Amino acid sequence: MNIKEETLSLLRADRPVIGVSGGIDSMTLLHLLVRNNINPIVAHINYQKRGIESDKDEALVQAYCRKHSITFVCSRIKITAKGNFQKHARLYRYNFFDKIIKQFGSKWIVTAHHRDDFYETIMMRLKKRKSILSLNPFSEISNGRIRPMISTSKDEIKRYANVHEVPFRFDESNLSNDFERNKIRNISFNRFKEAKLDYKRCLDLVAIFATHYKLFIERALQLCSDRGLLIIEEVKKLNYTQQRDVVREWVFKKTGIRITYSSLDNLLNNRELQTGKSFSVHSGFEILIDREVLRLIQKENGFEYNVTTIEFLPEKDVAVNPYLKLQSGKWLGYPQEGVLEINATKIKWPITVRTWKAGDRVRLFGKPGSQLVSDLLTNQKVPAVQKQTSLVIETFDDKICAVIFGTISGSFTGKISGFFACDTIGDDTLIIKFT
Repeated sequence: MNIKEETLSLLRADRPVIGVSGGIDSMTLLHLLVRNNINPIVAHINYQKRGIESDKDEALVQAYCRKHSITFVCSRIKITAKGNFQKHARLYRYNFFDKIIKQFGSKWIVTAHHRDDFYETIMMRLKKRKSILSLNPFSEISNGRIRPMISTSKDEIKRYANVHEVPFRFDESNLSNDFERNKIRNISFNRFKEAKLDYKRCLDLVAIFATHYKLFIERALQLCSDRGLLIIEEVKKLNYTQQRDVVREWVFKKTGIRITYSSLDNLLNNRELQTGKSFSVHSGFEILIDREVLRLIQKENGFEYNVTTIEFLPEKDVAVNPYLKLQSGKWLGYPQEGVLEINATKIKWPITVRTWKAGDRVRLFGKPGSQLVSDLLTNQKVPAVQKQTSLVIETFDDKICAVIFGTISGSFTGKISGFFACDTIGDDTLIIKFT
């Protein structure tokens, strides 16, 4: 059982944060990282749900880290919120990971998800009648997360742990069927095995179909889109299920939010799409019918909603919209004509390019403190129409590094935050290019 070489290269270039519970999966992954000369930061959460057993989990992980000179960060918490414990624990866990990422300046969070986790998740989503788009295979690398064992089976993990004498703790709550995932693992899958059904092969085929369907929806969205707007006549050519998925993906790409299918029913079931009519699909925005197209509008100020997320410094040009492209470059020691440059070495990735909102602040070069983006746009005499669609570029740690806006002449320009100013010749830069 090995980690891909390209994955190892990413991890060796970083001090990744790895979530370690003390169970066989995460302890095996930690052993693999240490064996491959990777120096991670171990994040452990003691939920105190199993009393002294939870403390023994913590002690095991801490002892392993001490033995191998690994940084160990622990959080002890009792989750008292009502409802789905696993959901609350997952939210707390990833918030905890993100705090450690910021504290140590790490880039990657590493988790011990494996192939059997994927099968369980697919079954859970099928039982809940989730969208076909939610049945895609887990990516090994996505959204700042790396899952080195995602193609590895549970049996392979057990064999590795046995051969290499990996220390781990067994959580007896995994035998309880109080949680839906445990029911699937302990009951559904065991029944499939007893019936000699190759359920893993069946779920792999479901995932393959979902992958192809996702590609179809992405292509359909391209054909139905024009400069970030949806063309109503093109959407109508699709069947109802495809229409819902195309509109939902369009909203997600603009906002990063997955709206419910039910929120789209009023829009898609309306045969007379009169211009000027709007449909609420979320507490923060609505879809507006504007003659032949659909627009996404923020409720709080009526501005058109626009969000693009970029994971890394782009190797090729990234077109944010018809007038704005982002590309990588090197600082030459002086400003280049017609572009703005951000010091990429100071950026915490991923970045988000979005419509500005009330309360946004930016720290301008040569000026003390920060300034409201709304005041900046007013001081720059940005026309009212252009002001509504002005953009900010925001880093992962919530710093605005640039403000992009239109001018009276109809061209575009912007301002760079003083914190992200270029200062050393040869530094990597993020170039903002106006087209």
